[in-house]
Amino acid sequence: MKYFSASKSKFTINLDLQKARLLRGVINSDKYAYMYDIDDYYKICTIMDRLEDTVDVLNNFTLNKQTSISTAVDFISWINYADLLLTCIKELNDMYVKPNGTTFFEDKNIKLNGSLKGKQRLFFNQYYNKRGNDDLFFSYIRSMVLAHSIKIDCNKFKDFHQGKYVYTPLVRWNNNYNIEITFYSPQSDTSNLHTEKIELEILNIFAYVKSRFGYLDTIFAHIKCLKEKHKSQICTAFVSELSNIPQNCQDKLKLIKQVYSTLGDIDARNGADFLSSILNTSLDILSYNFTTINKVAIDSYIKILNSALDDFIERLKTQDFRGGKIFNLYVPDLSFNNSVFSDCEYEIIKIVSEYDYIHTSYIFEDLFDRVKVPLLKMVTFDNKMSNEEKAYLCVIARCLDINAKNN
Repeated sequence: MKYFSASKSKFTINLDLQKARLLRGVINSDKYAYMYDIDDYYKICTIMDRLEDTVDVLNNFTLNKQTSISTAVDFISWINYADLLLTCIKELNDMYVKPNGTTFFEDKNIKLNGSLKGKQRLFFNQYYNKRGNDDLFFSYIRSMVLAHSIKIDCNKFKDFHQGKYVYTPLVRWNNNYNIEITFYSPQSDTSNLHTEKIELEILNIFAYVKSRFGYLDTIFAHIKCLKEKHKSQICTAFVSELSNIPQNCQDKLKLIKQVYSTLGDIDARNGADFLSSILNTSLDILSYNFTTINKVAIDSYIKILNSALDDFIERLKTQDFRGGKIFNLYVPDLSFNNSVFSDCEYEIIKIVSEYDYIHTSYIFEDLFDRVKVPLLKMVTFDNKMSNEEKAYLCVIARCLDINAKNN
């Protein structure tokens, strides 16, 4: 950590913005311990945004030590941003470190991380007795200097002043270019006048904030560890729920769809991901009452789908979806090299991606007219067939087309 100044009365903290940005990469590396609880999801998204923004603000915030001004306005503003940064770190600690059986911030209910032994009272210990710690003292200072703060009577701060509570009339720069906080502290059961002062060195506060920001390096490892644990739990849950699979393809698909929407991430539960779309399309096709003229093609489609579902079941159990067969069932934008639809890519993509309602559109006849010649290589249709069935047959034909290219 380097501090730099234009003069002895101007100081700016310098935090590693790339480290703050790295949090997003660690969190987004996969969906585990991230996209399964809506409250945690919103919280971590907020933390990722606020952490980056706050580090950027602090790095560009110059403290001007002006002894001619009665109130240290710049420091009051700065410490609120610093406190926001610490809040982000503390929330990450609660979400990802405590579940691993330790903590970076003292908590009587859980063991303090061994690497911090003796360091939790490193920066401000001259201001309090053994019952305090730096994190609590920083919170105390921040509470005292808030622009709206008049009286501080939180029980958790009782070790930091001599009286029952404190009134804080003055926060200013002193002639030593340090922050001086003057406060009144009434003594218990007396009418004695009692005034106290705290003098804080800015570089000491900078060092404290830097140290807490540095927790991120180890928190990243804890996030990865918790992600692995959560992934294992998800795998176990899928193994349990998919232990007895029906033989019938439609029943199998219904079970998979139900389990996936229950145990999947937020997108899966909302049916908003690509896999949900594939499962929904497949179930729509299996549920449709086709004319018997395409029995051979439909049986071939069911065979392909059945194999893809068996593969998908095993991938759900291991949470490894790389190269999954299910991804290649219909994919409208997959390469059209050696495809029977190579001369009508736009039209087949349009029909396949909007199969469930495109048949009611005024443009359907024109679209279908462009695909019907290559379509006849996969399925059969006639003029008596409904536009809806024609659209569904396009989806089946595209699946057969992709499968033929892959084999």
